[in-house]
Amino acid sequence: MSKITALIVTHNRIDKLKKTLLEIGNINFLSIVIVNCGSTDETDLWLNRNQKENWFVLNIDNIGGCGGFKYGCKYIVNNLYSDWVLLFDDDAYPEKNILDVFNNLNLDGIGLVGSKVKSISDDSYPIMNRLVYKSPNSIYDYISYIFNREKFLCPLDKECYAEIGSFVGLFIRFDILNKRLELMEDDLFVYYDDAIFTKKCTNLNEKYLYSPALLFNHDIPREQIFTPWKVYLLARNQFRYTRVFPKKAYILLVLRTFSLFIKALKSKNKKKSIKALFIGLYHGVNDDYKLTISGACELFEKF
Repeated sequence: MSKITALIVTHNRIDKLKKTLLEIGNINFLSIVIVNCGSTDETDLWLNRNQKENWFVLNIDNIGGCGGFKYGCKYIVNNLYSDWVLLFDDDAYPEKNILDVFNNLNLDGIGLVGSKVKSISDDSYPIMNRLVYKSPNSIYDYISYIFNREKFLCPLDKECYAEIGSFVGLFIRFDILNKRLELMEDDLFVYYDDAIFTKKCTNLNEKYLYSPALLFNHDIPREQIFTPWKVYLLARNQFRYTRVFPKKAYILLVLRTFSLFIKALKSKNKKKSIKALFIGLYHGVNDDYKLTISGACELFEKF
């Protein structure tokens, strides 16, 4: 039986974190590492009062989900040992039999394993949590990737190898994590860090298996609110993401930017969202990743 450590990153979502910790309470994880990124909703107090023997709570500044996952992974590599590490957000949790299912998989030579993730709100399978089995590598592919992404995704109910995936429900073999930890981008704050990390790993010939038998639940809103800070981070961070593809990927950047522009036009704060888009593009071109969500919100409130 593989020894597995769970890694959860949280920020100001105490109710969702409580639900997740309740759901995994009877799962036999060797350790549960919880990275609390500067929560101001008494998350730290609740965790302290309800501390369990196998919990390792890391209270740090709000360095975003990207920084939180890398910080937690570094802590595990340097202080704990397990065979595998399982990553997920504070609003996601696995089915209770996940370790039994995982231990019955044939994982010879496999370094990363992805799960099948379902939205709790409507039983759909969110695109952001779907794994890509074939990354685009031509201009035609990049166009198709924007307008018909399904053809690049792992079939929902069929095991296959993947190239790009999500941190929600991602198992990473301990030695691979130790070897590839520095591939994690910790300055993006949120968005694209998981896609970049998994793509970099598979570019280096690490085998990434998608198993639909591994089931995860994700408590995400039915409708995604398109805020100016989200437009900004998506516009900025896409530049870093594009670099993991061949040079022809500039077309992907152009098409994603056009898609963001259309969404900004349809958003509630149209004027702020369009300005956020252009500031994000400017910062992305200049490799400027200093602005966080709070900083972006403060900036866009001035518009």
